[in-house]
Order: sequence, then structure tokens, then C-alpha cells
Amino acid sequence: MAATSIRLKRLFANADAANGMVPTCPIIALSTNPISITPPEDTTSGREIDILRRLMIGNNIDIVIIPPSTKRVVKLRLPIGALFVLGALLIVAFFYSTYVFARYFEGVSKYSEYKDIQKDINYQKIQFKKLDVTLSEYNQNLQNLKDFDKKIRIITGQQDTLFVENESNSADLQKLHAQNDTSPVSAETPGKLSQDEVIINSRFVTLDLNIQSVEDGFFILEAIIQENKDKLSRTPSIVPLKTGHLTSRYGIRNDPFTGSPRMHNGVDWAYLPYTPVYAPADGTVKDVVKSFSYGNLLIVNHGYGVITRYAHLAKIEVKKDQKVRRGQLIARMGGTGARSTAVHLHYEVLVNDKFTNPENYLIDGPQIRN
Repeated sequence: MAATSIRLKRLFANADAANGMVPTCPIIALSTNPISITPPEDTTSGREIDILRRLMIGNNIDIVIIPPSTKRVVKLRLPIGALFVLGALLIVAFFYSTYVFARYFEGVSKYSEYKDIQKDINYQKIQFKKLDVTLSEYNQNLQNLKDFDKKIRIITGQQDTLFVENESNSADLQKLHAQNDTSPVSAETPGKLSQDEVIINSRFVTLDLNIQSVEDGFFILEAIIQENKDKLSRTPSIVPLKTGHLTSRYGIRNDPFTGSPRMHNGVDWAYLPYTPVYAPADGTVKDVVKSFSYGNLLIVNHGYGVITRYAHLAKIEVKKDQKVRRGQLIARMGGTGARSTAVHLHYEVLVNDKFTNPENYLIDGPQIRN
């Protein structure tokens, strides 16, 4: 091998000298030790393995690096067996790196898919919240219609409700919303959300049908109202004050003087002295009384068996047998009478000489929007 290297070096040196040139880059030469293998007569596996072992162990590859002539020649000797091992390692490394990259790109793809699903879920949650608000508004409007329907039926004497009640919509939506908040992200999630949307849409259809039913009922009610115009104008359907605060409602309460439970036959509103009191409906002043308990008491007969009473007044602005119209000033708030604890209006409604809850007749409820 040494002789071969020397001959190669001389060969390049002579060639360069002949051409008047000096090598400017390294020259690499390879040589191998001669291998003499006699074909075996016995081709059993043991002989083949022995030949392969001698081939890998007993032979080398020389790598000669010939730099420009001014530098030293570098020679590397590598066993053939080491090259086989190195090649095998490179092959294993190649396949392993291919596997790692494949898994990496698969993970990137799944992560991207996960992010898309997460965005879809977040979008659906926003839509659910919007639907929740919309359904709440629907249900509130339906409840208002139900209350209005109840008051109108009391006034007109109708017994059949015009309202078709469906209270399951909001509960169903909240259940669906909770399920989607707790459900794990998976490939099946978008389909599940779509199924929930179908359920929600069906609830909206039900709500629309309910509203349509109420609207149809109010067309019938409109005809009834036209036939009962006089009765409605004489029904106390508005709060007799424009300013004030609700302080006590109709029903059992603790008596402010004794502390014991006692029936409160009216509704109380409090405000400043001499706050104007208005007629809640057309009628005729039945009586003006000075009562020990109620102080200055005004009684108005609205016909159809309906009477309203106003107690603890500071001043009464109308006279007995005087006709009054809805919205007309009839008295001023005060604190007269033994059972008055402060300035307020005590308001009662009697139907056929029996006390009834005034709130049943107040279309907008007992609260005053100051």
C-alpha cells in the first residue's frame, strides 16, 4: 500500500512538473489491499460467514489526500467492516429521521385540525350565548303577553286563555350549552353541534308558533274589546299616580302597629305630600268620607260592580256624585288617618263589594316609572 501511495504521489508530481504547474487543491486517491479469496468447494453457510468475516476484518480502505506540493500528504485507513457498520447506521438514521419527520408533520396536521375544531366550538359557544339571549327575550315577551292576557280576561270576563305556554325552550338551550361547555374536543364535535343547532331551531319554530297563536288570539280579543268599550273605559287599569314608590302589596303582611299578621286589602305607594292622584278609569264619585282609620277617604263607583277607594289623602279635588274621566286629577297624597305611618296613598279595588287584588287590573303592573 505504501508503494502504491508513493507511486501516486510521484505520478502527480511528475505530471505537474511536466506542465510547469503546482497543485492548488487536494487530490484524493483510494486504494484497497488486495483480497484473494479462493472459491470454496463447500458452500455451506458456515464457510460463507467465515469468508464474510475475513473480508470485513482483514481488509482496509486507504484514503489518501494529496494537497498542494508544499503540504504534507494525509492518509486515512478505514476497515471495511467499519464502513459496513457506518453504512448500516446511516441507513437506520435515515429511516428513523424519516419516521420522526412523518410523525412530526402528522402532529402538525392534527394540531391544525384541533385548532380549527376549537375555533368552530368557540364560534358555536358565541352563537349559543346569542341564542340564549334571544330565547330569553322571546320568553320574557311571551310572559308579558301572558300577564296582559290574564288582565284582559279579568276585565272582559273571558275564561279561555289566549296564551299557549311553552317554558322548556330556555331550559333546553341551557342544557345544550352546558353539554358543549363540558364536551371534549373530538372529530365528532362539529356533527354534535349541528345536531344541537337542529334542536334549537326546532325550539324557535315552537316559539314562533306560540307567538302566532297569541297574535291570532288577540285578533279575537280586539273584537271583544270593541264590544266592551264602555266597560273597559270604566275598568281601573292604570296606576292612579305618575310619581311614587311601591311600598306595600295586596295580601297578608305584618301589621305596622301590632306586628301581627294581618290582611292588607290594597296597594300602597309613598311619595311627597300633595302628590297628585288621578282617576284610573271613568266613573262617578260615590262618597267623600272623613274616616278615623283612613283619614280623608274618596270612593269612586265605576259601574259593572267595580269600586275604587283612596285613603289617607291630604286633599280631595272632586265632590260627591261628580263624574270623573280616566286620568283626571281627583285628590292629593297625604298621611291622614290613625292607620297612616307616613305620607302615602292606600288604594283598594272592590268587585261586587269584595276586596280584590288591584294588581290584577293594572295593565303595566304596580311599579311606577318615574
